[in-house]
Amino acid sequence: MEKEYRKICYEQEAFKLHHVTGRNIGKAYSQAMHYDTGLTMAYFKTCSGTIKIEGRTYALNDGDLILLNYDELHFVSVDSDKYCERITIYVSEQILKYFPYDGKALLDVFYNRRRGTGNYIPAYLVRAS
Repeated sequence: MEKEYRKICYEQEAFKLHHVTGRNIGKAYSQAMHYDTGLTMAYFKTCSGTIKIEGRTYALNDGDLILLNYDELHFVSVDSDKYCERITIYVSEQILKYFPYDGKALLDVFYNRRRGTGNYIPAYLVRAS
């Protein structure tokens, strides 16, 4: 299948932003189980597919949000024949030393949970926030 997607990337040493739109976007990402090197937030604005995280499988739908710690094994599979829009932010742990941490920070959603749990936030909760 031909490349039918558009990928816009903004990357620095400690921060990356990827915005991918189109069909067949699976070609823009690894097709194998993998770890990312930092904290990941992936917003599936328009999507149909699945994500496997540490042995659990979640159906991906429009508006879903995925949170991943650097040590969580995962694999994303999107339906190649359907339009998809995905925005992913990667933050390296090296940048986190510049943010104060008091135990109630936003980063608790990454650090204060068991690996493989609390990763999937369905669209209705994302919109309600």
